Amino acid sequence: MNFKKIYTEDKKVILYSNELSQNLFLCLLEEEEKKYLSKEHLVIFYLNSVEKFKTLCEQLKQEGVQQVKAFNPYWNDFGATFMIGNAFRLVLCSGGYLNYKARIAAPTNNLDKVKTELKQLVGLKCIGSFESHRGFNGIMLASHSSLDCHFEFIFFQCERLPQAYNHSHQIDFILAKPFFGLIGALDVYYQLGIFKTDVPIATYCNFRKYLINKA
Repeated sequence: MNFKKIYTEDKKVILYSNELSQNLFLCLLEEEEKKYLSKEHLVIFYLNSVEKFKTLCEQLKQEGVQQVKAFNPYWNDFGATFMIGNAFRLVLCSGGYLNYKARIAAPTNNLDKVKTELKQLVGLKCIGSFESHRGFNGIMLASHSSLDCHFEFIFFQCERLPQAYNHSHQIDFILAKPFFGLIGALDVYYQLGIFKTDVPIATYCNFRKYLINKA
């Protein structure tokens, strides 16, 4: 896949591909904590064309990336799921969804807790919900800014939220410039330890996947 490497420092490589998303960047880290990432956490990209979908899937297979099943059968029927480094799953689908090209999805047994705390603590908005969709209930949350990606949490009984947030799971968003409306909330985010700025050539917002851990 044609990723552009835009920044490196000690044990950190940041990759970008506008084929996947204008706003979502991938941050590769060599840290011991990454081994605790759940295999059921998904990063999902909805591509604009079937041809692009097929091409990217073929490239991944040629590079030896293992294709696996997702816990939600929808992503098996309408996309392809690949295991990345035995840590998380990359899902590619051949259709679009609303204005969001990418979504980060994870299972939880407490949708109400996720919805309430992400709205109150992080300022996300609920952009949709669903019931009994392929046997799953879920919610979708997004930033008030014009990011082209959103978070999705699906009810999954065996997944339990921790008693308190932790920072063992992370998704990295790198914004070329701050979005209007986002800056006003950053001070609160910094105080909560949810966002951190540490990359000089870009505004680096460090979203953490701290909500979901396997017991």
